Amino acid sequence: MNVEKIRTFVEDLFDELGLSEENAKTSADVILQAELTGVLTHGLAKLPQYVARYKRGAGNNDPELKLINEHGINRLYDGDNGSGLIVGPKALEQCIKQTKKHGIAAVAVRHSGHFGCGNYYAWKFAENNLIGIIMTNTLPLMAPYGGKQREIGTNPVIFSIPAREEFPIVLDMATSLATFGKLQIASVAKEKVPTTWAKNKHGLPTDDPDEGLAGTLQPLADHKGYGLAVIVDALTSLLAFGKFGRNIPSFEELMKNAHEDISHFFLGIDPASFYPLDQFLDYVDSYVVYMKNSPKAKGVEEIFLPGEIEFRKYQAAMENSITLSEEQDKRLLGIVEAIGEDTTGFAGLSQWIEEHY
Repeated sequence: MNVEKIRTFVEDLFDELGLSEENAKTSADVILQAELTGVLTHGLAKLPQYVARYKRGAGNNDPELKLINEHGINRLYDGDNGSGLIVGPKALEQCIKQTKKHGIAAVAVRHSGHFGCGNYYAWKFAENNLIGIIMTNTLPLMAPYGGKQREIGTNPVIFSIPAREEFPIVLDMATSLATFGKLQIASVAKEKVPTTWAKNKHGLPTDDPDEGLAGTLQPLADHKGYGLAVIVDALTSLLAFGKFGRNIPSFEELMKNAHEDISHFFLGIDPASFYPLDQFLDYVDSYVVYMKNSPKAKGVEEIFLPGEIEFRKYQAAMENSITLSEEQDKRLLGIVEAIGEDTTGFAGLSQWIEEHY
């Protein structure tokens, strides 16, 4: 499927739901970034959730990024209870602008929502030849280390280092070992999962995905992942004076139209404020080449830097288009039907898009 046709389709969906042209485009950009880089859990698969919330009037269609406080290079914003797909990029834009002006800048945001694919923000920093550090809290899915109740999110951390000829170095990872979505997939398939993925409601490791879905996800590297998740909470919800833990709505509460109340943190660093940018970019390239040329273990064909695989997936998708499965066709066609479009007689989304675009 042609990428631009899918982009237009997603933009038109958001337009039909009442978003402005700018907000519809930005939201589509974040979703397509996820799909093109292989982060499928945050791509087209998330559309039904976004559409359902807009249909129920659960989110602010036209949020204003409200400046609450500004002190030197630091800014605090209120996301006006808007979708993170809109609020996140707006806050990022402000952080990039201030970083270019001052050499370093930090932006915290409260009253936002799930901001989508983390590498979207990392790539934007890299495109501007800036180092970026991005964090966001999430609804609670993990327990404190040694606990058994959901108190903390899977709180991803994202880092971005620009390069010249090589791909930028981009680390985008959750602080849980596995995602909630992976357990859902295993549950549907009636498959067991590794006992390192989740714990049951009693705080004990389980290989039953249904017990894990009713319990908690396990942190990455045990106490280390938990500790990192706590730091993300500190730099997002605590720094932005936003909500944390069980004060953030659960899946069930979101279905009742609760505001998401997610907080984000962006830190930009201009390497040119340390020494000439050209030297820095060349030096990063030399580091990438150095790592990739390291002697390989038996059976390994290539060594990758963080984020490199996603860049390659993006290139392949742009060259060869996106392949939609029959299941995706049905799911997305259902979205069209849900917003009231006349879809009678269409065999699938692919045909529908071809006939309309």
